[in-house]
Amino acid sequence: TGQKLLLYTDNGGHMDIYESKLSGANWSSPENMSPNINNEFEQLAASYDFDDVKIYFVSNKTSNEDNGNDIMFSGVIDRATRKYGTPVSAGLCNSRFQEGSVYRHPDGETRYLCSQGHDGMGGYDIYVSKKVGNAWTKPEHMG
Repeated sequence: TGQKLLLYTDNGGHMDIYESKLSGANWSSPENMSPNINNEFEQLAASYDFDDVKIYFVSNKTSNEDNGNDIMFSGVIDRATRKYGTPVSAGLCNSRFQEGSVYRHPDGETRYLCSQGHDGMGGYDIYVSKKVGNAWTKPEHMG
């Protein structure tokens, strides 16, 4: 862990996700992620899944009625060619309002997210969701 970094940056007026890798004491030049992730929509606030198989990110490719940012994820198909699957919604962690960043805890069963929705106190609040079997619980406000 700590050998890779995801960042998002302006790519000609469009926000895309890039990855940089640590080699010794130096970070590589950021490389653009898969075209399945970086597409015509804006991609923001990315993080790795605990087992480095999926990338979670915020995108304005959304299914919510307010056209806000949703949390999406995509799984690696071929690391060598930087090929990832088609992004899908992260489900219950999305509300009808704007979503912010998401973080998967290394335990593989805890997810933290930032959202303007759910039962918030106004603005962006932090929530936690737990994995139970193959499903995630409704996000709970951290207080």
